[in-house]
Amino acid sequence: MKPLLMMLLGMSSGLLAAQSDSVHHRAPRFAARGQFAGMQGIGSGGLLWNLPDGRLQLGALYGHSPAKLGANAFHGAALRVSSAWFPVHKAVKGRWTMSPTLSITTLFELGGTAWFRLPPEFPDGYYGPNAIHALLAIGGRAGQVDKDGGWIFTMETVALDTYLWYSFIMREVPFHSAWSLALGAEYHFGGRPEKRWGP
Repeated sequence: MKPLLMMLLGMSSGLLAAQSDSVHHRAPRFAARGQFAGMQGIGSGGLLWNLPDGRLQLGALYGHSPAKLGANAFHGAALRVSSAWFPVHKAVKGRWTMSPTLSITTLFELGGTAWFRLPPEFPDGYYGPNAIHALLAIGGRAGQVDKDGGWIFTMETVALDTYLWYSFIMREVPFHSAWSLALGAEYHFGGRPEKRWGP
């Protein structure tokens, strides 16, 4: 009986320690992200929301590419959902947090280069609206973040839904050509209120 009680007490103390750790080492709630390339403009930026510890992120970003070679400037609004294997604020190697990542982004093209609805001069069924796209990104992140904030740097390979369609279904584009490199940096703001346990 005594060994069983000692084991239960040990498990209880471990659980309380884990709760205390989660109280004092919560991930920052918000982050600002800047990104170079990645099929949502040469440059893009916006805000991210860590849910609950950064293994799931929701984000809203704006992307832009200037006009060149006769093409119109690109403007895009992106809604990003990203997941990671490890929490954003938990060190994996020394003081560094590292994790593989997977994200899906819904991209809305703005600025008159694409349409949500066809202009009236186009006949019905002639050309489908192409102002909404999906992006798939696979990559990783590394940095140093704690309850007071910090930096994360990301590297991803990104594919546009249209390119994947032509690669898998139409077989008109080589698979490796459907992907593009994206480099990102995130600053995670500190000062998240601590969660209190009990009364």
